[in-house]
Amino acid sequence: MKILKVIFFGLLGLIVLIVLGLFVFIKTFNVNHYLPQITRQIGTAVNRKVTIGHAGLDFDLSGLSLDVRNIAVSDDPRFGRNHFLQLREAQLRLDVMALLLKRQIHITRILLDSPKISIVRLADGTLNVQTMAPVSLPQGANSSGDKVAAANAASNPAMAMAGLLTIGSVSISHAQFSFEDQNPQMPLHVFIPNAEIDINHFSLTGPFDFTASVDAWGRKQDNINISGHGRLDLAKSAIHISGLQIKSDLSQWDWNALRKVTPLLVNLPVWPLEIKGHASIDVAQLNASAQGVQGLSLLISLNEGYVRLKELLSPIEQISLQVESDLNDLSIKKLQAEIGQGTVDFQGDIHGLMSSPAYDFKIQTKAVKVQDLIDQSKAPAELEGEVDGRFSGSGKSFDPRLMLQNFKGQGQLALNNAKIEKLNILKTVVGKLDFIPGLGGLVQNALETAMPSNIKTELDTDTTVLDKAEGTVKVENKVMTLQEGQVESKLFSIAAQGTIGFDLKTDIDVKTYLAPDISTALTQAVAPLQGLLDGQNRLYIPGEVSGNFPSVTYKPQTAYITKKVAVSEGSQQLQKVFQKNPQVANILNSVLGNGSSDGLLGKILH
Repeated sequence: MKILKVIFFGLLGLIVLIVLGLFVFIKTFNVNHYLPQITRQIGTAVNRKVTIGHAGLDFDLSGLSLDVRNIAVSDDPRFGRNHFLQLREAQLRLDVMALLLKRQIHITRILLDSPKISIVRLADGTLNVQTMAPVSLPQGANSSGDKVAAANAASNPAMAMAGLLTIGSVSISHAQFSFEDQNPQMPLHVFIPNAEIDINHFSLTGPFDFTASVDAWGRKQDNINISGHGRLDLAKSAIHISGLQIKSDLSQWDWNALRKVTPLLVNLPVWPLEIKGHASIDVAQLNASAQGVQGLSLLISLNEGYVRLKELLSPIEQISLQVESDLNDLSIKKLQAEIGQGTVDFQGDIHGLMSSPAYDFKIQTKAVKVQDLIDQSKAPAELEGEVDGRFSGSGKSFDPRLMLQNFKGQGQLALNNAKIEKLNILKTVVGKLDFIPGLGGLVQNALETAMPSNIKTELDTDTTVLDKAEGTVKVENKVMTLQEGQVESKLFSIAAQGTIGFDLKTDIDVKTYLAPDISTALTQAVAPLQGLLDGQNRLYIPGEVSGNFPSVTYKPQTAYITKKVAVSEGSQQLQKVFQKNPQVANILNSVLGNGSSDGLLGKILH
C-alpha cells in the first residue's frame, strides 16, 4: 500500500510540477517576439500583407487563453488601398484538459471585437476575396468531387487535424461590413455599420448554426435578423449555407439612407416617403467559394405591406409580395395591393440583373379611383371615376435616362362611374363656336333659350357625367399614344387620338358629336350650323386638346368649321335667290349642268 501511495503522490507531484511549469512558461513566454514570423506565415497563406499589433498568452485553471489585438489584412492593390480586414481584438480560450487527456483541441469560445471587412467586386466580376487563397489543383487531378478533396487533404496538414478541432461558440460584436460593386450597369456601395453574430457548436468538418442581428439603414438598432445553418468544405475552400432566413420590420428602415447605395436609386423619379410591412428572405441553400456563389435560390416575401408616395394621394396598402431570384434573374410571381377601394395585381421578370438587365411586366387594376391617385387641385377640371385596366410593358436598364428611353408597352383602360367636376364639356365645346364670323352670340343664346328643358338642366351644371370612357394606349420613345379613345354621354360622344409625352406635353385630336336632339335644336336656331351635320344628323365639331399638363386647353379646328359653315350659309343664300328669281336658276342650270344633282349647281344646292 505504501508503494501505491508513493507512486500516487509521486505522479500527482509530477503533474503539479508539469502544470506549474506550463503555467510559469506561458506566463513568462513573450509571444510578441515571434509576431513578425507569425504574420509572415499568415500573410503567405492568405496572399496578403498581415500586421498584428499585440499578442498575449495567459493560463489559469480553466484553460489557456490567447489575446490578439489590432489585426490588419491589406487588400489586393487592384481593389484599392483600403484594408480587406481590420480587427480590434480577438480572444481565444483553449480547454487544456481536453488537449492533455483526450488529445482533442477544444476551443471553448472565440470572441471577435469590432471587425471591419471590405468586399469589392470589379467591373469584370472579380471579388477581392477570390484572390486571397487561390486553389491550386495537384497535377493530374480534375476539378470535380473526391479527387480534389483527397489531393487537398493530403497536401494540407491543417485539414487532417480539422477533425480533432471543436469550437464551442464564436461571438462577433460590433462588426462592420462594406460591399462595393463596380458593375457599371448597377453600381452599389453598401455599408453595414453594426452587426452582432453568434455561431454555436462551430466545426471545421460538421454543421453549425448561426444567428445575427444587423443594423442597416435603420431608425433603430437590430432592424434585420438572420439565422441559418452552415458547413465548411475545406477541401474545396467553400462554405455551404442552408435554411437561411432574413427577417425585418420595414417600418424600422430609413429609406432615404438606403437610396444612397446606388446612383440608380438616387436618380429614380419616384421614391417612397414611407414603407411598412413584414419582409422575409428565405434561401434554401447556397454554396460560396473562391469561384463565387453557386446554387443560390431565394424567395422574398412581404406581408401587410404599406407604401406612401408623394405622387399618390392615397397610400398603397395590404401589399402581398412573392419574389424568386438567383441574383441573375428575378421573377415577381405575385404582387397584390389595394389603393383605396381598388386593387392592383402585378407580375414581372428581370433578366441579367447583375449584368445587362432587361425586364417585362403585366399590371392589372380594378376599381382604382382616379381621385385616389392624382392631385388635381391645381387643374382647371377634376376627373372622377374607377379605373379598370390592363397594361404590359418591357424595357432595358435601370438607369433612369436609359430606362425611359427603352421602355415600351401597351394596354387598355376603362373609366367607370366617371364624371368631370368644374367642366361642362357640352357648354365648353358649343360655346367655342361663337368665333364663327357673323354668328356673334347666336350660339350661346341658342344654348340658353332653344334647348329642351332636360338639356337645359344639364347645361346649368358644372359637372359632366360620362356613360363610357375607354381607350387603347401605346408607350414608346418616351411618348404615350392614345390610339382609340372613346367618351360617351347622353349629350355627346367624343373620339380622341393623340399623344402625351413623359414631359406631360399633350397633343390630342378630339372629334365631338352632339346628340341628334341637341343638334336639331341648335341648327333650327342657328341655320348656318347645318353645315356641320354628319350623316346621322349630329353636329360634328373637331378640335384639339394641347399644352403641358395641368395647363391644357381645348380649341376647335377653326379653319374646318368656318369653311363648312360658310359653304352652308352660301348654299342657303343661293337657294333664296333662286326661289325669288327662277329665271336665274334656269340660266345657271343650262350652264352648270341642267340642275342635275351631279352638276356644279346641284352640288352647291345640295
